Amino acid sequence: MPEKVLVDGILHGDRKMSDIPLLEEVGIRVRYHFEVPVNMDKGKNIKHFVEETKIFQVGDGQNAASTHGPLTNGVVKTQEHISDAVSKNASVPLGDNPLPSFGKNFHELTILGNVDGLMKIAYEETFGPVAALAKFSTEDEVARRANSCEVGLASYLMTSDQGRAYRVSERLFSGVKHSGMGRKGSKYGIDDYVNIKMIVTGDINTVYTSNL
Repeated sequence: MPEKVLVDGILHGDRKMSDIPLLEEVGIRVRYHFEVPVNMDKGKNIKHFVEETKIFQVGDGQNAASTHGPLTNGVVKTQEHISDAVSKNASVPLGDNPLPSFGKNFHELTILGNVDGLMKIAYEETFGPVAALAKFSTEDEVARRANSCEVGLASYLMTSDQGRAYRVSERLFSGVKHSGMGRKGSKYGIDDYVNIKMIVTGDINTVYTSNL
């Protein structure tokens, strides 16, 4: 799924949802889809997530107090995905409204709860400031949902279980599909941007060598 985050039971103590770079780059991020375990204290963590998100401020990018500016052109699609999710019993702990007083491309930071795979926001790119929270019971369930999506820029894992970290990281397939070509964030992601050439030399008298 686009910008997919799997979170297990570590969100306590000095760890918090804001440790994830959520909604920081509205013009770049597609959106975040969180997988939260069913045995987690879901109500407490969602409430904490909402409070952490409230510290951000949408506004004019030239205003030093603003943490989030306008979307490029995704307000209509953002509203479409929110409305679709709500019509299918998603909850809205925070946000969900455009901010026309700032301009036509501004939208509130929004959190959706009880998201499932039948909602558009679970399988389409939103390009808006929306965090979608879904529950999972097993790692198989998470991997299946993530890998079945036609788009996928990145996947993130927050866990205190080292075994889970290795297992899940080997199973998630992201950074390719219809979102773009190449695995970004490493030297291998550069390969799609270069043309490899072969130059063969030999059996010649070198007349001149420039500065190399």
